Amino acid sequence: MQPSLLPKPNLTNLDECLVFEMKTGANRFYLSVCYRSPSQTSDEFEVFSRKWEETVININNCSPTAAIFLGDFNVKNSDWWDGDNTDPVGNTIQNLATQHGLKQLIDGPTHILPGSSSCIDLIFSSAEHLIFNSSILPLLHPRCHHQIISCKIDFKIPLPPSYKRKIWDFSRADPTLIRRAVAMVDWDGCFEGLDVNGQVSLLTETITNIFSNFVPNKVITVRNKDAVWMTAEVKRLLLEKSKIYERFVKNGRRDEDLVLLPNLNLRVEGQSEMPKKITMFV
Repeated sequence: MQPSLLPKPNLTNLDECLVFEMKTGANRFYLSVCYRSPSQTSDEFEVFSRKWEETVININNCSPTAAIFLGDFNVKNSDWWDGDNTDPVGNTIQNLATQHGLKQLIDGPTHILPGSSSCIDLIFSSAEHLIFNSSILPLLHPRCHHQIISCKIDFKIPLPPSYKRKIWDFSRADPTLIRRAVAMVDWDGCFEGLDVNGQVSLLTETITNIFSNFVPNKVITVRNKDAVWMTAEVKRLLLEKSKIYERFVKNGRRDEDLVLLPNLNLRVEGQSEMPKKITMFV
């Protein structure tokens, strides 16, 4: 499947910056390309760094599978390439990247002049494990001193497997019976002769058993493709709605065949709100 590329100009306020969203299946990757002039004053760099951080925050708020920030930053940091000396602007950009969970991937000189080299063309990523073969390629034009920075993105991300989880409906718990059950336990006698690990294990098991008796709970199967509110009951109600509608079409679209739908819609809405009120534990 070829990824689609959509421009997202609303995610940045930088003058020389482009932001794109790449979609492939259920995954969304965000790509930002920017340029920073090396002749910026300290005040201009302060504005640049603030707006670049806002761009990073805006993209992260979109909950992407991975976010990639690349460009000619004209900043130096020895953490990226040990042939450079860290300058103040490079220190600031590195601190911002670390603060927002970004890893810089280029580790060699990208700007090469006779007698000097520096790593100023950079690639930052929020998901280093999805980026492979980041590299520096030879320049295309003989008069250009910037090498080409490159990386490949792994779009084939397998969905995590389904798993079992116990959920507890604390809104229907019986606090009185819970307190009574806890008070009835002979804690001193239970802990006697146990080391600290045994005491912790016994405490956890006892409390869990008490709550299992007085807090409604059940084990469910969580699948990655399911929305949080897509419970077994919601699936059953949606299937029932589909059958009613099929009967409505089959019988010539009579109004009387739809009388059950409003009530079903309310039941689906009520069931889909329930997961928001349930606290879940592994």
